Amino acid sequence: MITSNPMEWNTPRSQKAKGYKAIFAQSQQEGVHYWKVPPSFLIQSDQELEEFISGWSDSLYKFARPCPTVPRHGFVDSRRFSHADELRGIWRDTLAADPNGELLIMKAIDAKCSAIYSPGGMFYGPGNDGATAGIDSHSVFLPAHNAHPALLTNAGIKEGDSPYFELVWPKGDNDPRLVQLRGGPKIESAVDYIPYDISAISKIVIAKGVGLEWEEEISRQAQTPEALQRQLVVYDSGGNQASHYAAHCKVHNIPYVASFEPEIGMPLSCNIDKDLQEDAFDIDRVILGLHTGIEVNIPMQDAVNAMLLGLHTFGSNVHIHSRDFNLGVAAALCMRLGSAASLGEYRHHMKNNSLTRSQIFDKVWDNFFAHQKRMTIATRSFFNSRWRSGYGGPKWGECAINSVHLWLEALEFLKNPNSQGVKHILTALNRAVNVAHNGGWLFNKFTEGRYLDEAGRGEPKAFVRAIPAMMCIHEHTCTSLGWRTMRRPRAFRIREHDNGVRVAEMRYERHANPNVNRVSNVKILYGDIRAVLNGDVLHIQYRKSENHSKYAKLDIPISSQQREILGDNFSGRYDCRSMASSRPYIRLEVQEVDGVNVLAIKSTGYCVSNAIKSIKLSQFLEKQTV
Repeated sequence: MITSNPMEWNTPRSQKAKGYKAIFAQSQQEGVHYWKVPPSFLIQSDQELEEFISGWSDSLYKFARPCPTVPRHGFVDSRRFSHADELRGIWRDTLAADPNGELLIMKAIDAKCSAIYSPGGMFYGPGNDGATAGIDSHSVFLPAHNAHPALLTNAGIKEGDSPYFELVWPKGDNDPRLVQLRGGPKIESAVDYIPYDISAISKIVIAKGVGLEWEEEISRQAQTPEALQRQLVVYDSGGNQASHYAAHCKVHNIPYVASFEPEIGMPLSCNIDKDLQEDAFDIDRVILGLHTGIEVNIPMQDAVNAMLLGLHTFGSNVHIHSRDFNLGVAAALCMRLGSAASLGEYRHHMKNNSLTRSQIFDKVWDNFFAHQKRMTIATRSFFNSRWRSGYGGPKWGECAINSVHLWLEALEFLKNPNSQGVKHILTALNRAVNVAHNGGWLFNKFTEGRYLDEAGRGEPKAFVRAIPAMMCIHEHTCTSLGWRTMRRPRAFRIREHDNGVRVAEMRYERHANPNVNRVSNVKILYGDIRAVLNGDVLHIQYRKSENHSKYAKLDIPISSQQREILGDNFSGRYDCRSMASSRPYIRLEVQEVDGVNVLAIKSTGYCVSNAIKSIKLSQFLEKQTV
């Protein structure tokens, strides 16, 4: 009796049927395989065909895949059928071409896109056969990742061949269906990156450290005599070109080795095509990627997948046209996602905020450029304001300023496109993607945190899940007017250290505290005001003008909580002495904000009046007019 459960089939004769049974078996094992495999009938005789037809009754099973016992090109085409006679015709054609041939009958899938994955590469296109037929298809070369050995044996794939997994995505569903496993020629994908010949290695650097730690280390190593003489190699045991170690080696044109352990004195041969050696970038494709990524309308979870693909395939992708377009897209998506996550967190510190986190995400995602002013305020708030435990604070400040750094590098690059600018974008992207906040990875607000680890290890499922997003991105390439009108924010600048590491930092501004209201027509109402904390009293000294010889005093009682708040903002900022002794004081000033006088720290702009709701202080400020 025929069955749609491949585990209950008769023994398959063809490699296609063996491969289908093998992938179905592995799909049933938790943690072994990653993709759904739909049920299918195996037809091996006329009797079985008629048995299927008798119980068919116009079911969903309307797709036939002929299977030759000897794999060959140009065999009977797989196709849909709509009635029994059409299916019988496909079976007759199969037997005419191969008397021992078989037929797989499966559900017809109306696919929005399809892909072929093989260790080392991935090819994808629209519809059911965009990848296999090469119709408007795209390719990306991936880090080498070997398939499970038992799978290849059970699938009947010959020694020396590589597995080819064929996947389709049903319309309205982002989970692919694995519909075929066959053998084919290996796709060459180097684990190592060796951009030039080395006559003898004189120094080996072990890849270790995370984030900025490794970035600073490799930047320092790039300035050593061994690196300048092209005798230095980085060794990453068990690594691959999807790792952030390899990405930074590529930025500095330093050889990266992971497939074997190098030794001092060992020679190495270049394994990179001349066209892909140092500074080989397709500038126009990077620009197109930045424009498209900032405008494309895809779900944020899909955007994370495309971002990870663009970053973690940069080192292994030997096609610079797709590689550099994907990099530009990844950078733009990262800016949008980073801003959305940061402003979603900042809502905890906003007054009169009625929006939920999801609503803020959607608003920022839909219009990146309209929210960059608020992003500046949020970044300052994370670093300068007091946040409750588990919310905001310096960790979120690092997340926000790394997103800002990527934005600044993109602005500089678009103003003056060059190869060095591409390297700066890649470095900033790598840092922004890997940054973490109080509760884990920054982008776990939109997707699962394990996706970052899977992409870093070069696992194929991390890149296959990006296919729907990449198809949408390729279909909607565009030029963004926002980049043309956007100006560099004055609140930030990029500072380059002596070792070449570039970081974003906030410029000094009069009103560095984000909680101070926007000041218009500021008027200094006193010539000189100084203050100090005396126990539970804020002691203030002031003169009517700079030239006035006498000073007046004002003591304002404060609570222990107010003292703690003021203490945090006064700490380290004492910049003058008492008018009567040598005791350190801090300079204050009176400002007029929206017609109201407020007292603020002169050096930072922090509003003391916000911390102290005192009638005595209010009366003091109201009496003093210009």
